[in-house]
Amino acid sequence: MDSDRIHQIVLEELQKVLGSQRGASSAPPSRSAGKLLVLCTGCEGCGPQSLEPLELLRAEGYQLVFALSHSFQLTTPSEHVLARFPGAEIHLQFPSPEKLRGLVSESKALIAPYLSRTTATKTSLGITDSLPTKLLLEALTQKKPTLAARNCLDPDAAPGEKSCPGLAALPEPLRRSARDVIHRLELLGVTFAARSDFFVALVTMLRPPAADELPPIKPLPLAKPRVFVTREDLQEAKIRGEKSYPVPAGAIVTDLAREFAQYWAIALMPKDEGK
Repeated sequence: MDSDRIHQIVLEELQKVLGSQRGASSAPPSRSAGKLLVLCTGCEGCGPQSLEPLELLRAEGYQLVFALSHSFQLTTPSEHVLARFPGAEIHLQFPSPEKLRGLVSESKALIAPYLSRTTATKTSLGITDSLPTKLLLEALTQKKPTLAARNCLDPDAAPGEKSCPGLAALPEPLRRSARDVIHRLELLGVTFAARSDFFVALVTMLRPPAADELPPIKPLPLAKPRVFVTREDLQEAKIRGEKSYPVPAGAIVTDLAREFAQYWAIALMPKDEGK
């Protein structure tokens, strides 16, 4: 049994213990606003304090399902996440393809409040060699609402929004590369926001549009009635002794009509030529 699996088993047992020790006041709200798949990848600026924005989402009744990368666990151990969010579902290793698709399909949205430059760059290039990249691309494939923090990625973010110490010091070629990564992910369907604005951005993204925000409905053009040439039409032509039948432009000749015409040597001619 590998170390990741052992870690997962220990985490599940710890979850049971913590769940029984925490009082009703610290339990998640009884009402559920739906599941959110929370993707956490590590960077040097992330730590336990970076979990604070998720408290608002939990208080609103969202059920948080965490997927933690190895690098994120270096600064924020999974036990710390579980202690802070008792009852949360936590994934540390690759699930089966069916389980992975299920995790995404059961969630209202995927949010990545801690998205490292490594994971963002790989995802923008279609590389899926880790749990975070697989989940992120699966969410985009399923067209799930996807919200990511720009704090660890955007060199042009406000000083207070940059959580990575080295982000502001990037040379200009790397700054352009970081902007390109954000642009490619936006084209794939990722919405970016500052981590401090996650709650508002998520609620805005998930709420249905108001009636006055809906685009006007354009009337569909009326379809022209279709004209059919049937076997009965050709039978009548045969009775009249005609050797050809004028077919109107765009008319549909049924299979039975074609067989009848071939058998009785009745030529199917465009209407103008048959006059």
